[in-house]
Amino acid sequence: MVPGHEFAGTIAAVGAGVTRWRVGDRVTVPFACGCGQCEVCRAGDTHVCPRQTQPGFTGWGSFAELVAVHAADANVVALPEGVGAVAAAALVPLRHGIPGGRRGRPTGGG
Repeated sequence: MVPGHEFAGTIAAVGAGVTRWRVGDRVTVPFACGCGQCEVCRAGDTHVCPRQTQPGFTGWGSFAELVAVHAADANVVALPEGVGAVAAAALVPLRHGIPGGRRGRPTGGG
């Protein structure tokens, strides 16, 4: 297992079925990734998916050279221009409206 649950980077490859993202897009990913298929995910609440995965815990995380993100269309978040990878890791909780806007100190990766 490779740890690291907060990361941002550039998409190196996309899998079959991914429609929203292209190689080269600058993105970040939430700590809790939904399956993208259940009723909870379809409602836009991937962070509370009962089948969620977590980068760095259930799969390789940000300290890996590459990280696979399952259900990318549901979980990947675009980075605003001018936001660096380290700062971007702190933005992920904002996508889900978590009070305080961040979970500890952001870490970079990618």
